[in-house]
Amino acid sequence: MQTLGRLAEGTPLALELAQPGSCWRLSAPLDLYSHWLGPGLATQAAAGRRLQVLESGPRLRVRLLEDGYPGWVDPQALLGHAWACWPPVLRLPDATAVAAAIPAVLAFAAAARQRPNRYLWGGSLGPDYDCSGFIQAAFAAAGVWIPRDAYQQERFCQPVAVAPGAYSLLRPGDLIFFGRPQRCTHVG
Repeated sequence: MQTLGRLAEGTPLALELAQPGSCWRLSAPLDLYSHWLGPGLATQAAAGRRLQVLESGPRLRVRLLEDGYPGWVDPQALLGHAWACWPPVLRLPDATAVAAAIPAVLAFAAAARQRPNRYLWGGSLGPDYDCSGFIQAAFAAAGVWIPRDAYQQERFCQPVAVAPGAYSLLRPGDLIFFGRPQRCTHVG
C-alpha cells in the first residue's frame, strides 16, 4: 500500500485517498460550491486544474492550486475525474509575460463575444461566466493565472489612476474595477 504522501503521479482518486493534504489533477470540469451544504456555486474548475484537499466530510473542502481559490466539492464528482499529482511550482507572472499574453487575452474575449452568454454567479468555464470568472478564464487561456474574484484581481493588479476624460491612458488588456472604495464588486 502506498502512503498518502507518496502517491504516484497519475494514481486515480479513490475516496479513501482524498485525505487532507492530498493533491489531484482534474480530467473533467468540476463545480466548487460556496458551502459544505447547499447549491451555491463558488466557481468552476476546468479540466487540467489542480486542487488540494483541505478537509474531509460530506463535501471535501478544497483549494485550487493555481490561484488558491477555496471551495467545497462533492467527492463523488471527483471519482474517475481526478488523478494524483504534485503541487505545481507557481510563479507570479512578470510584466513582460503579461504584455506578451494580451493579444491572446483579447482574442479570447472577442471569441466569447460571438457566443450567447448568460450571467452565472461563479461561472468561469463558459459560455456562461460571471465578470471575474470571465477575466480569469481569458488570462488563463493565455497562460497567465490571476486571482478568481474581482476584489482579489484588483489587489493583484498594479493600479493606474485615470482622470475622467483621460481614457487615452488606458491600454488594451487593462482591467477596470467598479464598486466601493472598501471593496470592488465588478471588473471589466
